[in-house]
Amino acid sequence: MEWNDRVIKKLLGKKLSFLGMLDNYLSCSLLLFPMIFDPITLCNMDLQNRFVRSATHESMAEKDGKPTSKLGNLYKELAKNDVGVIITGFSYVLPSGQSVIYQQGIYDDRFIEPYMKITEMVHRYRSKIVLQIVHGGRQAAISEKYPVPMAPSEIKDELSGVVPREMTEQEILEVIEAFTKAAIRAKKAGFDGLQLHCAHGFLLSNFISPYTNRRTDRWGSSIENRARIVTEIVRRIKEQAGADFPILVKLNVTDGFQQGSQKADIGINISQVLQTAKFLEKTGVCSIEVSGGISEAGKVTVKTAINSC
Repeated sequence: MEWNDRVIKKLLGKKLSFLGMLDNYLSCSLLLFPMIFDPITLCNMDLQNRFVRSATHESMAEKDGKPTSKLGNLYKELAKNDVGVIITGFSYVLPSGQSVIYQQGIYDDRFIEPYMKITEMVHRYRSKIVLQIVHGGRQAAISEKYPVPMAPSEIKDELSGVVPREMTEQEILEVIEAFTKAAIRAKKAGFDGLQLHCAHGFLLSNFISPYTNRRTDRWGSSIENRARIVTEIVRRIKEQAGADFPILVKLNVTDGFQQGSQKADIGINISQVLQTAKFLEKTGVCSIEVSGGISEAGKVTVKTAINSC
């Protein structure tokens, strides 16, 4: 118990002053998840425990996506405090796929060296680090160079008012190649694996969901076809980066619309997600992180004041 308390306090940070909440967290975590401190092998990665730092956007890159030492120091602090595996913030694979300013990128070979410095810092400790890669799709930032985002179908985002343009076959193939090259860069930079961001309304989740994918060609209509862009990316990465390089996926189980609404009826459901997950597993995905919601759905998937104990 003493060892577990010590580790949890390190993981939550040294500057916590709300000790009552911390004590409650300690007892809850130990009661509900006693195995969380046990080592585990996940996707060929030997983890010291089962704490996973899920990806968040840190706003710590240069404007062009180059990772900074500030970002590296954040990941180093997580590793220093015994997090089993760190999943980075979402890194865009093409300049057209950037969604927010100061988002990190992985679209160019010049990023390999600064990322290598980060992975070397993390690997001084016992943590593993996984690079999350993404294309913004219809939630990509609009700029003079990229005035109209691309998506599988021309479905208006009712929140932003943006109407994306439907991607051509050639553009889909180019995106698959961009994800593949990003994976190769990640491996060269020393990452222990990568995670494909297939959630939250970004491009890959645009394809998976029938709400944002109304295509009738080989990239749409059926569940298998809607997942094809992801399975093709996985297949290509396995070919180019090696069959043993871990590929994880962050996957939406819902678009986040209010149950019973017309949008929810059109959108993805749990039955479709289960079938999609089976396709991903068959292709070689070794871990799926469950998530949900797209920006258009607003705050439907945001819950506050949750106490699980």
